[in-house]
Amino acid sequence: MGRVMVRNVNTYPYSEKFKNKMVTIEPGGFVWMEELEAIQFMGTMNRPVLDSGKQHKPEGFKMLRLERGEAPEPATTVQPTARFVCAADGKEFKTQQELDMWIKAHHSKSWVDQERANEAMKEAQEKAIDNIVNT
Repeated sequence: MGRVMVRNVNTYPYSEKFKNKMVTIEPGGFVWMEELEAIQFMGTMNRPVLDSGKQHKPEGFKMLRLERGEAPEPATTVQPTARFVCAADGKEFKTQQELDMWIKAHHSKSWVDQERANEAMKEAQEKAIDNIVNT
């Protein structure tokens, strides 16, 4: 048959133990399941969530929808490499600290808060002087 999305259209997270596994779907989120399994999952019922007045609470409602679509292939885990790129000019750096120093030194004039921009400029100049002296 294929894989389908089981989407939670409720504004509350939905959790249920299904086939000895806890299935939790965040509000607006989804999980991929085999179609027959998803149909079985949709047909199961949990105990109702009641408030102190014995009224049903909306977080207990099973508001799920099946959606057909292309399921992603099981991905091989590839560790993403961290990239530190200046959004203003696209220059790449090896560390977050280098990027921060670049932004403070070259782009702080465009900040809205000029007092903070002046402080950052002064701090970047002091760090640059320290780096020159310490090397």
